[in-house]
Amino acid sequence: MKILVPVDGSEYCSAALDKAREIAEAFNGELFLVNVQKRMVTRPNVNEFEVSEFYTDDPTVLTEKGNIILEKVKNCVEGTPVPVESCVKLGDPADEILNTADRARVDMIVMGSLGATGIKRFLLGSVSTKVVNHATVPVLVVKK
Repeated sequence: MKILVPVDGSEYCSAALDKAREIAEAFNGELFLVNVQKRMVTRPNVNEFEVSEFYTDDPTVLTEKGNIILEKVKNCVEGTPVPVESCVKLGDPADEILNTADRARVDMIVMGSLGATGIKRFLLGSVSTKVVNHATVPVLVVKK
């Protein structure tokens, strides 16, 4: 059994990773971790009179950021018998999760959910909702 786990380094993905590892251990499976970078927004620490914000779509910078996150997440599964593969993708998170699931031929997707509701969910959308609605394999959404 091959399980895709989208990771972003948050506590929500940590809960999903724990559940995915548990399932993989029980069914002699493997994990496929994916980090999707859309854009990076940084607010540098500056004095109170100057606030700046910038973003980058530089693939090198975004891939590096994604690899740093993946390395931290991989350390969480180190020492377990579960094999782990990983990759960084650039683009829309839900689309890239779905595309990676198809290309990697996974059997299941286990992902965390921020749990946004109401107007916030309406305005921002939900990656987990889009994945659940469009995935061709079972999706387990883990809430923290």
